[in-house]
Amino acid sequence: MTDPTIGERIRELRRPTYTQHDLAVAAEVSVDVIRKLEQGRRQTASIVTLARIAAALGVDLAALLGPPRPVVAAHGDHERMSAIRNALTSVDDLLGELDGADLPDLTEFSRAVTYAWGLFWATRYGLLAAMLPRLLTEATAVTHAAAASDMSRAADLAAQVYQITAETLLHLGDAGLGHVAAREALRSAALASDPLRVAAGRSALGHVLLRQGR
Repeated sequence: MTDPTIGERIRELRRPTYTQHDLAVAAEVSVDVIRKLEQGRRQTASIVTLARIAAALGVDLAALLGPPRPVVAAHGDHERMSAIRNALTSVDDLLGELDGADLPDLTEFSRAVTYAWGLFWATRYGLLAAMLPRLLTEATAVTHAAAASDMSRAADLAAQVYQITAETLLHLGDAGLGHVAAREALRSAALASDPLRVAAGRSALGHVLLRQGR
């Protein structure tokens, strides 16, 4: 039996309290997003949008993303790890196939990154594993779309996402993929204006290399 989709979870949680329109108003999101999610025409939305829907429904974001899974995901949850790998190594930006729909602005994306850090420090790695594919996709999209004046901020946020990914992957037992994420963290940090972000990226890479015995 397959897990319910995000749209199916939203539909189950909103009934009978909300109509789709009422939920959209309460969450301050487009009713079209909720409709497409529930109909399966969209599989996900931005982390900020999902967080708003969850708050309107009075549940934690985990209720939409799915129940946390054990921290043995690298060995036992191939679907979730594959989703992280695909997002981390995506070539959509090279092919010009980034989906700009529901792309958060940098202020909203910053909130999502802060939320991800909160999950990391709370050791909620199962929920992070469910959240990272979308967060990684958004990191690529916001840096790709950023104006020159916003590039440093976008790169800083992307570097944080890659650092969170690298450190989380170590806890999930995949140091090899963590190495890819740490290298991406350093690449993004080099485009940001905060030298401490570069130091944080080097620290993450150091953790990966230690885990790899290098």
